[in-house]
Parts: sequence; structure tokens; C-alpha cells
Amino acid sequence: MYKAYDLDKGFGGEGFSLNQWVIPILCAVLLCAGGARAVPASRSSGRENGFRVKALPADLRGPWEAAWIGGEVRPEDVDPAKLKWVKIEVPSRWNRTFGSRFPALVLYRTRLYIPARYRDIPLGFSFYRIRDVDRILVNGYRVGQTGDFPPHFQKANLIPRLYEIPPPVLRYDAWNTLEVWVYSQARIGGLVSEPPRIGEYGALRVSYERYGMWILLFVFLFGFVGFHHGLLFFYRSSARVHVIYTVLSVLMAVYMWTYHPLAHYSGISLNMLFRINIGSLALIVGAILGFMFTYFKTRIPYYIQVIIGIYLLMAVYILVWAKVKHIYVMLKFIEVVSMACMIPIFKLLFDRIRGKQSFARILSIGLIVFFGSAVYDISNDFGWFPNAPVNVAGLVMPLGFAFLYLTFGYVLAVRFRRYERRATYDTLTGLLQRERMTELVDHEIQNAVRDSKYIVGIMLDLDDFKRVNDQFSHTAGDELLKAFGRSIQEVIRKSDLAGRLGGDEFIIVLNVEHRSEGVQIVERIREAIAQIQIVRDGRVITPTASIGVAWCIPEKGFHWSELIHAADLALLRSKAKGKNKVTWHHLGKERHSGQGANADRPLETDVLNPQDERVS
Repeated sequence: MYKAYDLDKGFGGEGFSLNQWVIPILCAVLLCAGGARAVPASRSSGRENGFRVKALPADLRGPWEAAWIGGEVRPEDVDPAKLKWVKIEVPSRWNRTFGSRFPALVLYRTRLYIPARYRDIPLGFSFYRIRDVDRILVNGYRVGQTGDFPPHFQKANLIPRLYEIPPPVLRYDAWNTLEVWVYSQARIGGLVSEPPRIGEYGALRVSYERYGMWILLFVFLFGFVGFHHGLLFFYRSSARVHVIYTVLSVLMAVYMWTYHPLAHYSGISLNMLFRINIGSLALIVGAILGFMFTYFKTRIPYYIQVIIGIYLLMAVYILVWAKVKHIYVMLKFIEVVSMACMIPIFKLLFDRIRGKQSFARILSIGLIVFFGSAVYDISNDFGWFPNAPVNVAGLVMPLGFAFLYLTFGYVLAVRFRRYERRATYDTLTGLLQRERMTELVDHEIQNAVRDSKYIVGIMLDLDDFKRVNDQFSHTAGDELLKAFGRSIQEVIRKSDLAGRLGGDEFIIVLNVEHRSEGVQIVERIREAIAQIQIVRDGRVITPTASIGVAWCIPEKGFHWSELIHAADLALLRSKAKGKNKVTWHHLGKERHSGQGANADRPLETDVLNPQDERVS
């Protein structure tokens, strides 16, 4: 009935086909963005309809001829001369013309006029999406096929097509016949999403490889994000929401992987890749349901648990036993039930928004976008929007998934950052927490040992802080602590460490080259404290502080606890002397000769410029 062309054997071979790079999300956008559109030829007679290729690449968008053949039929068993031909717009779903009858084999055909100037240019065809199996013929010779027709049906709707046109097949400065056989088993099919494109084969191949790189980037991105959140779960084992997001990331990576050429060249059958695609989709929806309830620390309703369990069983059934034509029935079940499950989730979000819970509004926006995209996609599956733009319809659902996934990721990232900040900084003063402070002090001591610099530890205690709380309320005490924290951060250097040990006790650690630098910073701290004024009940509260300072040039083996202990002893001596005092404690002689060298000075009369000791 038709001849096949093989690049090595010539006419009569087994045919040539190529499954190339794919990306379901960006392909339609990128294909729409570039390329000249072929202009329909002027009509001179009933058989002169077709496309004149005036520039490359050219989109074959417009009226074609098509014939519908019902049943599980192979193209070899059909005589095109006996078919009834009708006009059909490409791209479009054939249900507009032939109705929703399955299974169905449809033959598209049109004519191409190719100028002789393209004789020395290797040409090719690209098809963004064809449901489900296709065979391409030019002038009666097969140039490509993806998937397989019954009885050995192999579903190939996930794969964009790229076929090279052997030069001997084409006629230049003349009309060529292009025929596209399309078989769909259980879903509205045809040449959908984007029109076929003819262009220079090398340029088309580069475009598809670029799509492949993008989808590979997405796969690695999802995998990296999943690995990162898995580590966060081990870091904070109580954060089960990170486990769910890890599972969701892995499922998204697997879902995208089914569209990548590496999957199609891996030896896995096209039907199995389709099973993995739909099975992972079912699990993704289940993970989304579990994520929403877990994030808000709400018990997952029993019926939602049952639905998630059903999705899990369906995924296993799809992967192992289900017939391909039955998978679409389960897909519709997943879509409809998932939309019904959005009702309790929206109610949950509404309650959290009323309770002003963090991120409830952001999550609701993400869910609304996802819900809208899902409703649109389901409506198109059922044919409720027959005039929907096909180049947009194919992108709506993936973009909805991506938007919701990124919303989850943003919320978790910001929330984790807040947790980290609370664990690192005191919420009242903005200074370091005790645990984080001790970690960083040890690092500063190691730097001082390496560079032979001074390490200075400053302990501060607000005088009569309890009296402020008792006389003016704890609110006044909190306000005083906030003002103290702001003052300390304004006067110390960025490299200095300042933390709150608890209550009204604070510690500051400096790494300085000259001892006088430490003295100057202590003086700045003293002046900053003196400038703090809190007005309460018409009275001005001006705090004072007792300060203990320990300093030394640390050596290898020096521990931070020695510095803090010495500064604490100096602080106790300041408090014993009275309020508003500073005591200096030099650790050097005490550590090496057993002789202490403490110098007690009142804060008001502290010597600002003692004899400088430069590190040798």
C-alpha cells in the first residue's frame, strides 16, 4: 500500500523513526515563540489546497483533510481511496469533527509545496504532541513512526516527535503529499497542542535538545530539593511535613523523568512509562492532600486517609496489572475525587486565615491556582470546552502543579528560616542565644590562637533589673531589654559576638589585635548604656550595668569556658564593689605562672588607654 524508506537500504527498508528530546511544560511555549508560519496556497482547484513553504521553519497550521476509521485497525489494513474525507483544523482535537468514539484510527493529509532552494538543506518534521500513536508518510513513503498500532499497542502520547525527511522522498518546486496516521485508544486524540512544523533538521534537533536540557534541569532540581528536605527531617525529626515534601519532590522528579528521552532510550516500554507517569500523578495528589493537613498539624480526616490509601493501591495497580485503556478511567476518578477533596482543605485554610495563622493566605493562593488549573484540565478531558486553545490547554495543569509545588517550597523555606533564627537569636533582644553563642565563641578562640590575637570576654549584668520589673511591670523590663539589645548591636563591630545568657545577663566576645581596641569597645558599650532612657508612668528609667572583662592571648588547648568563667568572676567582683563598675581580669599570668593579675576599676573612672601590648 505504501513504501518505506531506510537511510541505509533505500526504498523497501523497515522505515526510520526518531524519538527526540522532550519537555512537556516548556515545549509548547518555545514552539509558539519561534518560526515562520506556512501560508496556505491559493486555491486553483479542489485538489490544489495545501501549504506553500516560504520560510523555514514553517508551521503547518490551518485546514487539512481527515478521515475517521473506527476500531482497532492498523494502517496496512486500510485503503485510503475508499475513505470519506472531511475538512479539519490543525491543531485540534478530532472530537469536534468525528465525536468521542474510541478506539479510533484517523488519517490526516495535506500537501506541501517546497521550493528548489531547499534542495541542499536536510529537512525534518516536528510534532509537539500526538495522541497516541503516529506514522508519517511523505509521497507514500514512511519517514517515521512512534509507538505501535494494535494489536501490539504502545502508547506514545508523552513524546514530542522529530523525524528527518530523506531527500530522495521529496519533490522540489512541486507539490508533496503529507499523511499522518494517528491512533487513539481511549482518549480524545489527534494532532493537538501545536501544529506540525517543517524546518531544517539540525535546527529542529537543537531545539529539542534544549528542551531536554530544561527537563533534565527540572528533574535534578526536584531531586535536590527532596534531598535537602530529607536532611531537614533528620535535623529536626519532629518536622514530618519535610518528609511529605521530600516524597512529593521525588514523585515530581519521577513524573518529569517520564517525559525525558533518557527514559525512552532506557529500554523501558512506552506503555510502562505511561503507567509510571499516571501512577506518580496519583501519588502526587495524595502527597498534596497529606501535606496540607500535616503542615497545619491537623489530624487527617478518616475519609481523606482512605482516599490517600486508595490512590496508593491504584498506583500499584496501574504499574502492575491495569490495561492501558482502563488507566484513563482511573485517571478521571483521581481527578474528580481530588477536586472533591479540595473542599475540606479550603475549609481548613479558611479557618486558619481567620485565626491569622502564618502562611495560610499564601497556601490558599497556591491551592486556588492549582484548583483552577485542575478544573480547566478536567473540563478539557471531558470535552466541555471544545473551543479551548490547544496550545494553552496542554500547559495549564503542569503549571498549576508547579505553582503549588513552589508555594509549598517557599512556605517551608521561610518557616525553617524563622525557626533557625529563633534558635539562633533571642527574640526579645536580637542577640545570639546561649547555645549558638558558645559555638561561635569557640570558633573565635580558634581564630585568635591561629592569628596570635587577643580574645576579650565581656560579661554584663543590668543593675536593679528586678526592681524595674516589680515597680514598672514586666512590659517595662522587656522594653528595657529591647533597648539594651539595640544599643549593643549599634556599638559593636560586625565581627564581634553578642549574646544573651538568660534574664539580664549578657556576654560579648571580641577578637582584637591590640588590647586598646577592647578598652575602646568597652567604653562605647558603657556610653551606649548610659544613653538608654525608658519613660514609664511619667518617670525616666536610665539603666546601669556591672561589667566583668577577661582577656588574654589564647594558646592551643584554650577552652571557651575558661574565658567565660574568668569574665564571670570579674563580673562578680564588680557587683561586690557596688553597681555601675567594671573589673578587668588578665588570664595570662594566672594560666602560666599561677599568679592572678586582676585590676578592679570603677566604671566611671576606667582608664581608657592602658599601655598597649602589640602582638608579636
